[in-house]
Amino acid sequence: MKKYLIPTLLILLYSCSKNDSKPTVATLRTAAATNITDSSATLGGTVTNTGGYPILTCGIRYDTNANMARALSIETVLGSTSNSFSIPVKNLPSGAAIYVQAWAGNSAGIAYGNTVQFTTSPAPVNGYTVTTYAGSGSTQSADGPALQAGFQYPLAIAIDLTGVLYSTEGFAGNGGRIRRIATNGYVTTFVPNIGLGGDDVVLDAAGNLFDLDYNKTLYKISPAGVITTFATGFTNPISMDIDKQGNIFLTDAKSIKKITPSGAISKLPLTATTAFIGVAVDPSDNIYVADGSNLERTDTLGNVTILAGAAQGLSTDIEELRIDRNGNIIASDEGNDRLRLITPTGAVTTIAGSGVHGDKDGPALQAKFGSVGGIAIDSANNIFVVDGAADKIKKITHN
Repeated sequence: MKKYLIPTLLILLYSCSKNDSKPTVATLRTAAATNITDSSATLGGTVTNTGGYPILTCGIRYDTNANMARALSIETVLGSTSNSFSIPVKNLPSGAAIYVQAWAGNSAGIAYGNTVQFTTSPAPVNGYTVTTYAGSGSTQSADGPALQAGFQYPLAIAIDLTGVLYSTEGFAGNGGRIRRIATNGYVTTFVPNIGLGGDDVVLDAAGNLFDLDYNKTLYKISPAGVITTFATGFTNPISMDIDKQGNIFLTDAKSIKKITPSGAISKLPLTATTAFIGVAVDPSDNIYVADGSNLERTDTLGNVTILAGAAQGLSTDIEELRIDRNGNIIASDEGNDRLRLITPTGAVTTIAGSGVHGDKDGPALQAKFGSVGGIAIDSANNIFVVDGAADKIKKITHN
C-alpha cells in the first residue's frame, strides 16, 4: 500500500474500448469504520457496480475536514472473489472527527462513495506529563538559561542531593564534556573536556561524579572538578549504578563488575544470555539488570528472578534502569521509544512515550521521544530523561 494525494486517473480513449458503449464510472459504498482506537482504524468500501468495466484501482481517502481539501489517500486492490476491500490506517489524530470516502477507478475514471464520519478515541491519559526541562534543540554546547542552552549529543544524567543535574555529552571528533544544570535551570559547563563522551554517570554521597566513558575508562570527578582515572580494563561497559555504600555496579558485555570505593574490581557470578545493558541497585541491595528483553533481579543470596520480558512488551534495547522512591524500576526502553515502570512483582506499565519516534511534549502517553537514554530521579519522584536525538533533557512529572 502507498499513501499519496489522489492523481487524475488516465481515461482510456473510447476508440480503445472493446465495447460499443461509452464506459461509465463505478458506483460504490463507503464502509463504516471498525477497530477504532485513539490513533488507528480499519476503513474500506464495496464496489456495488463496476460500470461494466474492470476496476483498475481502489482505495480510501480521509481528512479531518468534510470537504476533503487536504485528504490523504491509500490505494489497494480488489480481491479476486470480492468487490469489498478494507485498509488498516495508522497515525490518526486522537479524539478527532475523521471523514472517509471509498473510491474506485475503471477506464472511465475515478468514482467516490458516500462520506462516512467517525471519531477516534481520546488519547490515553495516565496522569504524567512530559516537558522539556533543558535544551533548545540546537546541536551545540551553549551555556545559558535552561530552554536557551544547547546540548551536543547528551547521553547520561545524574542528580545530586540538592537537585542539581549533571549530563554527559559526546560529540564526534571533539571529545566529551559534562554539563551542570542548576536548580534554577541555568546550564553551565562543569567539565569542558573528558574522554570521548560518558555512556553513564552516577554520583556518590560525597558529591563525587563517576563518568563511564565511551573509551572504556571510568573517571572520577571531584566536586571541585578534579579528574582522575578511577578504573580501566573493561571489555564493553555500557551502564552502571551506585549503591548506598558507594559500590559501583557496571555492565560489561556478558558480565557485571563491582568497583568498590577504593577502586577494587571484582566480577559478580552472573552471566548474560544475550548481553547486559541497563543496571540498577535498590536500597535493599537487590541488583536489576536488562539481559536482552528480560529484566532480571538478583537478590543478596544470589537468587535470580526474571521479572518481565518480551511478553510484557519490553524491547531488547533497555538503555538505562533506575529505582524510584517507591521501589519501582524505571526503564528507558529505547527500542520502543518509551519510558517504562516495572513494579517489584514484574507488572509493566508505560509512563511516557506514544511509541512513535519524534520530539513532542505534553500528556505522557502522547509524547514522543527521539531516543530514550539516561535517567535520573529526584527526591519528589520526578523523572529526568535524556533525549539525545532531540538534544534535550525531558522532565516527567505526575499531575
